[in-house]
Amino acid sequence: MKLKVHFDYKELNSLQYPIVVQNYDRIKTGSGKRKFHAAFQETERRKVRELYNLFYRWYLVTGTPDEHSMSLSDFEFAKRVVDFFAGV
Repeated sequence: MKLKVHFDYKELNSLQYPIVVQNYDRIKTGSGKRKFHAAFQETERRKVRELYNLFYRWYLVTGTPDEHSMSLSDFEFAKRVVDFFAGV
């Protein structure tokens, strides 16, 4: 059983998820792709795609929700993803 934690608008914005949306195309070719494959395993790469879809919807379609629930491990993984895309 996973423990779900509710994050509010302020906590979600502190994640700085737009970085993922803005830099996602950089992992499709060249050195960005090599770094992406080196940093994440196949199952994690699928989770990155799922996070990208969620972040894209928040950033360009609906806006950041007032509240969202996810497990702490998923939130920590999202931080790791944002850190990776900030450096690509």
